[in-house]
Amino acid sequence: MDLDLNVDIEAQEYRSAEKRLTLTLPTAKVLKVQRIQNATQWLNYNAKRETVLHEGGQEVTEVFHGTRSTSPDKIAMSPVGFDPKLGTSVVGVVWFASDAHYSACGYSYVNSTLSQDHHQTCEQLLLCNILRNAKPPRAPSTDVGQPGQIHEIREACRCLPTHIISYVWNR
Repeated sequence: MDLDLNVDIEAQEYRSAEKRLTLTLPTAKVLKVQRIQNATQWLNYNAKRETVLHEGGQEVTEVFHGTRSTSPDKIAMSPVGFDPKLGTSVVGVVWFASDAHYSACGYSYVNSTLSQDHHQTCEQLLLCNILRNAKPPRAPSTDVGQPGQIHEIREACRCLPTHIISYVWNR
């Protein structure tokens, strides 16, 4: 499993991840984008994706996930990835947000090593692909104050973390 694949700042892949983050987090400054390449997770996700598409298909959606106190590296390196059995608010569910702002408000991981290197609080979010459930996404709770969609995923093989985005922002 390869995790530490820093994406070059000039690459389209970097600019795309940066654009997705700053779309709803406009004051964020991206410090680093890491590509996640976990063969086990990808094989499980791809098998599920092929099955779902063959059965009439649901689309793949790119979303954000904040890991709070769990290092994104742990999820990236795990053979399972997201484990719905370990859901924090509702066991059996992993939550994803269409908007980076929603995931950043209270769900982002604070990377203390990067924070020291940059002399400010460095946060991290996972950028992921999900196979959406048949159940439509719901609006986020109003306490966050940012419109968007929240997606519930109940099977680990429906989620694939693709990047870790490290950033700083003014709240």
